[in-house]
Amino acid sequence: MSSGPAQLKVLFAETHELVLAGYRQLMGGLHARAWYVDRHQDAVRTFVEQQPDVVVLDVELAPQSGWHTAAAILERDSRAYILLVADRLSQAQLRQGASMGIAGFISRATTIAEFLHALKQVSSGEGYTDSRFTRSNGHGAAQALEKLSAREYEVFLKLAAGQSTGDIAGDLDISLKTVANYATRLKRKLHVRSTAGLTLLAVRSQLIDL
Repeated sequence: MSSGPAQLKVLFAETHELVLAGYRQLMGGLHARAWYVDRHQDAVRTFVEQQPDVVVLDVELAPQSGWHTAAAILERDSRAYILLVADRLSQAQLRQGASMGIAGFISRATTIAEFLHALKQVSSGEGYTDSRFTRSNGHGAAQALEKLSAREYEVFLKLAAGQSTGDIAGDLDISLKTVANYATRLKRKLHVRSTAGLTLLAVRSQLIDL
């Protein structure tokens, strides 16, 4: 007698409580087993203990970032399937994520149907990249941003959002001098003279809201 299809095992690592609640509601109607965590340490520990089929990972996961958590999980199992969830990702970040071994990238603006499709694709070993991340408007600012490395883009968003040098250094586990060097390099690459110019560029590019 057949036991039916195997349960899909999913680990949700998400900073925002409301989003986690939405995941719980969604998964309640599916043939799946799920775990829900909101911090890096719990995500890595649960992955090791439960060996889920897919990790749905918030790019902003506390205390550092989802990139840090993805690296830690893939270090423990290079075959892990990770679906990274973000508001926006640059082309450089997509390239870096793929080179790390991240299997999929999906926008927070996705529909439930799109999310479930991405989950199925990633769990079956196929890659998935949300089309929202691959659109380019062709403008000079967009092209300049796409040429930034993944770390440069990460620092750019933090500076543009008004984070202090000290906060950025702590978040990314780098020195104050390194943050200052990134800031100088970003202003040169993006042709702005101040941090306010970085903020204005991010707002015009619809990367942050004020």
